[in-house]
Amino acid sequence: MKGTSAPIIAQFWKNVPVRACQISGQLFPSPIRYIMNTGSTSIIRGKVPHFFEKLRIQAQSAAPQLKVQTQEASMTGYVGPIEEQTLENNYFRKVLFTGQHTQLVLMCLQPGEEIGSEVHENVDQFFRVEQGTAQFIFNSKEEHKVHANEAVVVPAGTQHNVINVSKTTQLKLYTLYSPPNHPDGTIHKDKAEAEAAEAAAHH
Repeated sequence: MKGTSAPIIAQFWKNVPVRACQISGQLFPSPIRYIMNTGSTSIIRGKVPHFFEKLRIQAQSAAPQLKVQTQEASMTGYVGPIEEQTLENNYFRKVLFTGQHTQLVLMCLQPGEEIGSEVHENVDQFFRVEQGTAQFIFNSKEEHKVHANEAVVVPAGTQHNVINVSKTTQLKLYTLYSPPNHPDGTIHKDKAEAEAAEAAAHH
Protein backbone atom coordinates (compact mmCIF):
# COMPACT_ATOMS: atom_id res chain seq x y z
CA MET A 1 0.00 0.00 0.00
CA LYS A 2 3.06 2.27 0.20
CA GLY A 3 2.75 5.15 -2.25
CA THR A 4 -0.98 4.58 -2.71
CA SER A 5 -3.02 7.79 -2.74
CA ALA A 6 -5.27 8.61 0.20
CA PRO A 7 -8.55 8.46 -1.78
CA ILE A 8 -7.77 4.92 -2.99
CA ILE A 9 -6.80 3.75 0.52
CA ALA A 10 -9.93 5.35 1.93
CA GLN A 11 -12.03 3.47 -0.63
CA PHE A 12 -10.21 0.23 0.28
CA TRP A 13 -10.92 0.55 4.00
CA LYS A 14 -14.48 1.64 3.33
CA ASN A 15 -15.16 -1.95 2.23
CA VAL A 16 -13.14 -3.84 4.87
CA PRO A 17 -15.26 -6.30 6.96
CA VAL A 18 -15.71 -5.62 10.69
CA ARG A 19 -13.81 -8.77 11.71
CA ALA A 20 -10.74 -7.54 9.84
CA CYS A 21 -10.26 -4.69 12.27
CA GLN A 22 -9.56 -6.70 15.40
CA ILE A 23 -5.83 -6.95 16.16
CA SER A 24 -4.20 -8.39 19.28
CA GLY A 25 -7.48 -8.19 21.12
CA GLN A 26 -7.94 -4.51 20.34
CA LEU A 27 -11.02 -3.42 18.43
CA PHE A 28 -10.29 -0.64 15.98
CA PRO A 29 -13.05 1.55 14.49
CA SER A 30 -14.42 -0.39 11.57
CA PRO A 31 -14.40 0.24 8.75
CA ILE A 32 -11.42 2.64 8.96
CA ARG A 33 -12.29 5.22 6.33
CA TYR A 34 -10.07 8.22 6.67
CA ILE A 35 -6.40 8.75 5.97
CA MET A 36 -5.46 11.82 7.93
CA ASN A 37 -2.52 13.00 5.84
CA THR A 38 -2.84 13.00 2.06
CA GLY A 39 -0.76 10.45 0.19
CA SER A 40 0.58 8.76 3.33
CA THR A 41 -0.49 5.88 5.55
CA SER A 42 1.43 7.03 8.61
CA ILE A 43 -1.57 8.33 10.56
CA ILE A 44 -4.88 6.48 10.60
CA ARG A 45 -7.43 7.95 12.96
CA GLY A 46 -4.59 8.68 15.39
CA LYS A 47 -3.74 4.95 15.83
CA VAL A 48 -0.18 3.64 16.10
CA PRO A 49 1.35 3.37 12.59
CA HIS A 50 2.90 -0.11 13.01
CA PHE A 51 -0.58 -1.63 13.34
CA PHE A 52 -1.33 -0.59 9.78
CA GLU A 53 0.59 -3.34 7.96
CA LYS A 54 -0.88 -6.06 10.18
CA LEU A 55 -4.32 -4.63 9.64
CA ARG A 56 -3.78 -4.51 5.88
CA ILE A 57 -2.69 -8.16 5.73
CA GLN A 58 -5.57 -9.34 7.89
CA ALA A 59 -8.05 -7.30 5.87
CA GLN A 60 -6.80 -8.75 2.59
CA SER A 61 -7.12 -12.24 4.01
CA ALA A 62 -10.65 -11.54 5.21
CA ALA A 63 -11.70 -9.97 1.92
CA PRO A 64 -9.65 -11.60 -0.88
CA GLN A 65 -12.15 -10.67 -3.56
CA LEU A 66 -12.14 -6.97 -2.72
CA LYS A 67 -11.39 -4.76 -5.72
CA VAL A 68 -9.97 -1.32 -5.04
CA GLN A 69 -11.84 1.37 -6.94
CA THR A 70 -9.30 3.68 -8.55
CA GLN A 71 -11.61 5.79 -10.68
CA GLU A 72 -14.91 7.50 -10.14
CA ALA A 73 -17.96 5.63 -11.37
CA SER A 74 -19.17 6.66 -14.80
CA MET A 75 -21.65 9.50 -14.74
CA THR A 76 -25.22 8.35 -15.43
CA GLY A 77 -26.11 11.40 -17.50
CA TYR A 78 -24.61 14.84 -17.94
CA VAL A 79 -24.16 17.23 -15.01
CA GLY A 80 -21.88 20.21 -15.46
CA PRO A 81 -21.34 23.95 -15.98
CA ILE A 82 -22.66 24.01 -19.55
CA GLU A 83 -22.29 27.78 -20.02
CA GLU A 84 -18.67 27.73 -18.87
CA GLN A 85 -17.84 24.70 -21.03
CA THR A 86 -19.47 26.31 -24.05
CA LEU A 87 -17.52 29.53 -23.62
CA GLU A 88 -14.24 27.65 -23.16
CA ASN A 89 -14.75 25.45 -26.21
CA ASN A 90 -12.84 26.38 -29.38
CA TYR A 91 -13.61 23.26 -31.40
CA PHE A 92 -16.04 23.41 -34.28
CA ARG A 93 -17.86 20.44 -32.77
CA LYS A 94 -17.42 18.56 -29.49
CA VAL A 95 -19.86 15.90 -28.28
CA LEU A 96 -20.23 16.11 -24.49
CA PHE A 97 -22.88 13.49 -23.87
CA THR A 98 -24.79 10.89 -25.86
CA GLY A 99 -27.88 9.20 -24.48
CA GLN A 100 -30.38 6.87 -26.07
CA HIS A 101 -32.63 9.72 -27.19
CA THR A 102 -30.59 12.92 -26.81
CA GLN A 103 -27.09 14.18 -27.57
CA LEU A 104 -25.37 17.29 -26.13
CA VAL A 105 -22.84 19.01 -28.39
CA LEU A 106 -20.71 22.16 -28.07
CA MET A 107 -20.00 24.24 -31.18
CA CYS A 108 -17.77 27.18 -32.03
CA LEU A 109 -17.97 29.05 -35.34
CA GLN A 110 -15.18 31.38 -36.37
CA PRO A 111 -16.02 34.94 -37.53
CA GLY A 112 -18.05 34.76 -40.75
CA GLU A 113 -18.21 30.94 -40.62
CA GLU A 114 -21.39 28.90 -41.08
CA ILE A 115 -22.45 25.37 -40.30
CA GLY A 116 -23.81 24.90 -43.81
CA SER A 117 -27.32 24.22 -45.02
CA GLU A 118 -28.57 20.84 -43.83
CA VAL A 119 -31.71 18.83 -43.07
CA HIS A 120 -32.16 16.25 -40.31
CA GLU A 121 -35.19 14.28 -41.43
CA ASN A 122 -35.79 12.52 -38.11
CA VAL A 123 -33.96 14.72 -35.63
CA ASP A 124 -35.27 17.71 -33.66
CA GLN A 125 -32.52 20.16 -32.70
CA PHE A 126 -32.26 22.72 -29.91
CA PHE A 127 -29.68 25.54 -29.95
CA ARG A 128 -28.65 28.02 -27.26
CA VAL A 129 -26.21 30.82 -28.04
CA GLU A 130 -23.78 31.75 -25.26
CA GLN A 131 -21.53 34.18 -27.14
CA GLY A 132 -21.93 36.23 -30.30
CA THR A 133 -24.81 36.64 -32.74
CA ALA A 134 -26.09 33.95 -35.08
CA GLN A 135 -28.23 34.14 -38.15
CA PHE A 136 -30.56 31.16 -38.47
CA ILE A 137 -32.04 30.50 -41.90
CA PHE A 138 -34.95 28.08 -42.28
CA ASN A 139 -35.95 26.57 -45.62
CA SER A 140 -33.78 29.13 -47.47
CA LYS A 141 -36.19 32.01 -46.75
CA GLU A 142 -37.02 32.48 -43.07
CA GLU A 143 -34.27 34.35 -41.20
CA HIS A 144 -33.73 35.07 -37.50
CA LYS A 145 -31.00 36.94 -35.65
CA VAL A 146 -30.23 35.12 -32.40
CA HIS A 147 -28.12 36.68 -29.65
CA ALA A 148 -26.38 35.39 -26.52
CA ASN A 149 -28.78 33.81 -24.00
CA GLU A 150 -31.38 33.13 -26.69
CA ALA A 151 -32.49 29.73 -27.96
CA VAL A 152 -33.86 28.11 -31.12
CA VAL A 153 -35.65 24.84 -31.82
CA VAL A 154 -35.40 23.38 -35.32
CA PRO A 155 -38.05 20.70 -36.00
CA ALA A 156 -37.09 17.54 -37.85
CA GLY A 157 -37.27 17.91 -41.63
CA THR A 158 -36.47 21.64 -41.61
CA GLN A 159 -33.68 22.84 -43.85
CA HIS A 160 -31.51 25.13 -41.75
CA ASN A 161 -28.22 26.95 -41.61
CA VAL A 162 -26.43 28.81 -38.81
CA ILE A 163 -24.09 31.67 -39.65
CA ASN A 164 -21.77 33.67 -37.42
CA VAL A 165 -22.57 37.23 -38.52
CA SER A 166 -19.61 38.77 -36.70
CA LYS A 167 -16.33 39.48 -38.50
CA THR A 168 -14.35 39.57 -35.26
CA THR A 169 -16.03 37.40 -32.59
CA GLN A 170 -16.43 33.65 -32.34
CA LEU A 171 -19.97 32.30 -32.13
CA LYS A 172 -20.26 29.85 -29.25
CA LEU A 173 -23.32 27.71 -28.70
CA TYR A 174 -24.46 24.30 -27.59
CA THR A 175 -27.04 22.11 -29.25
CA LEU A 176 -29.19 19.12 -28.35
CA TYR A 177 -30.01 16.51 -30.98
CA SER A 178 -33.03 14.29 -30.37
CA PRO A 179 -32.21 11.53 -31.19
CA PRO A 180 -28.36 11.64 -31.38
CA ASN A 181 -26.82 12.62 -34.70
CA HIS A 182 -23.06 12.04 -34.25
CA PRO A 183 -20.88 9.19 -32.94
CA ASP A 184 -20.33 9.44 -29.21
CA GLY A 185 -17.13 11.27 -28.32
CA THR A 186 -16.88 13.07 -31.66
CA ILE A 187 -14.50 16.04 -31.78
CA HIS A 188 -13.97 18.10 -34.92
CA LYS A 189 -11.33 20.75 -34.34
CA ASP A 190 -12.51 22.85 -37.29
CA LYS A 191 -15.09 22.87 -40.06
CA ALA A 192 -12.70 21.30 -42.57
CA GLU A 193 -12.22 18.32 -40.26
CA ALA A 194 -16.00 18.02 -39.79
CA GLU A 195 -16.60 18.07 -43.57
CA ALA A 196 -13.89 15.45 -44.13
CA ALA A 197 -15.46 13.17 -41.52
CA GLU A 198 -18.90 13.59 -43.06
CA ALA A 199 -17.57 12.83 -46.55
CA ALA A 200 -15.84 9.71 -45.27
CA ALA A 201 -19.03 8.54 -43.56
CA HIS A 202 -20.94 8.71 -46.86
CA HIS A 203 -18.45 6.59 -48.82
